[in-house]
Amino acid sequence: MTSTTRNRENPRSMSDPHRRLLCDSAFFAESQAGAAELKLAYAFEQALDVAVLIGDPGLGKTTLLRRFASRVEATGDTVIDVFYPQLGADGLLAFIAGELDGEPTSSGRREDWIRRIANRVRRTAEQGCGLVIVVDDAHLMADAATLESLQLLLNLRERENARLTLVMAGQRSLIANLNRVPALAQRIGVTATLLPLSRTETASYARHFLRAMRHAEVTIDDDAALALHEMTGGVPRAVNRLCEMAIVVAAADGASTIRRADVQTVAGELPRFGCDAA
Repeated sequence: MTSTTRNRENPRSMSDPHRRLLCDSAFFAESQAGAAELKLAYAFEQALDVAVLIGDPGLGKTTLLRRFASRVEATGDTVIDVFYPQLGADGLLAFIAGELDGEPTSSGRREDWIRRIANRVRRTAEQGCGLVIVVDDAHLMADAATLESLQLLLNLRERENARLTLVMAGQRSLIANLNRVPALAQRIGVTATLLPLSRTETASYARHFLRAMRHAEVTIDDDAALALHEMTGGVPRAVNRLCEMAIVVAAADGASTIRRADVQTVAGELPRFGCDAA
């Protein structure tokens, strides 16, 4: 039973060339993000209750979640993508109920939504399929009531003997939020953390970016790659933006090699475009 809730044209779609780049299998498998994806896959395959993915903005959490979701869906299992976590406890239950059974949720009671979720979880278990609920930007779930509603879903898993895994991704404050609900925190089976790229990784990533974006004729010298790391802190999203504009600057000068001066030029323009390294 494959989920239809992940519209391939939604805001998290892979139409963005940066997302396609980060999802390139050859590069991804060798990166720390590849290791993090394996941890999430392990959590689902071993039917662990909760998996947590931690990372600062721009490090590729959402991209990794999409890769993981595609991996799960390829096995015929279901993925529910909670991409707006600030729904509140009842709003979250209503949203998940609607995504699972396709019925409207504009009105109803908490008990009704729980019953609908339970029915769908039971049916999924009877069909021998698994269910993953993915919550992106989960650090925005700061109130205990919303987190406790997720705990309720895990209780349904036990009652229905279902293979249900909750995957929560967010910034570092997510851990502190989870610790305020011990019953949920104690069920975390796997935690994966994304870190900024090292100097060496930034250089490799930038060169891969040029190839993936069909600019194989453009190169970047070692000093420019070092400048990229210095000015972005190894944040992939910021590296993407700098590389894109550095290509334009180099081309305007009739050069086929990106140099430190090119990187410095575009770095000074980043705030103008709202593309700072954070």
